[in-house]
Amino acid sequence: MLNCTNAENADEDSGALTVLAMLVICIIALSMGCTVTLEAFQDVWRTKRRAFAIGLVSQFVLMPLFSFGAAHALDFEPR
Repeated sequence: MLNCTNAENADEDSGALTVLAMLVICIIALSMGCTVTLEAFQDVWRTKRRAFAIGLVSQFVLMPLFSFGAAHALDFEPR
């Protein structure tokens, strides 16, 4: 149980909650990935190559560049 009156325990509880949340997200992502078949991947590759390429470039090029640009524009300090 989270005790807000003791800051030391709150940090420990927060860390445990973070680990639990990440574990749940990993389990959900893994279970969704297990339901995708090779035929589904092949179908997407055959019929929607352009959409696949747009998604790939967006995920691994545009989003990181946008995030870096936004952090730089807002003058965020590195941790």
